[in-house]
Amino acid sequence: MADETSPTDSSRNSRLGFFRNVRNEAIGGLSAGILGTFIGFPLDTIKTRMQTDKQSAQSSNPRSSSILTTGRKIISTEGWRGFYRGVGAPLISLSLLNTINFASYAKLRKLVNAEYGWDWRNAAAGVMVGPFASTISTIEHVVKVRNEVRSYLFCLFLYVLSWM
Repeated sequence: MADETSPTDSSRNSRLGFFRNVRNEAIGGLSAGILGTFIGFPLDTIKTRMQTDKQSAQSSNPRSSSILTTGRKIISTEGWRGFYRGVGAPLISLSLLNTINFASYAKLRKLVNAEYGWDWRNAAAGVMVGPFASTISTIEHVVKVRNEVRSYLFCLFLYVLSWM
């Protein structure tokens, strides 16, 4: 009787392996959410400022609304912290979103017996995760843009007051 395992031990080991995989996917999603937010947020802030700055939108000089000009304006009026103003909500929501997406996708791939690589089962797992992910990301984006613009306008107001 060397190494006999009962069917219940085998299924238990299989379940534990599955949960380890989902845990690893969740950790990967959390890491991706944190790093992706910190890397991409400054460019997103510049984009939002360019879209909402009325002065540069009405200017006839196209250079007045360039990425570098907008970035320099943020640094001169708010400092480096201005690039990360309002980062709290996206950091939490995108970390949560990526954690849920990665773990859900791993679970759904297992549920539909998808193999590594491309097949219709992988697509089906992605389609099932999509509606939930888009709901969270849409709400997050609205909150993020409102925080970026509100913070910017408030700082601009304080800056204008400092010259009076």
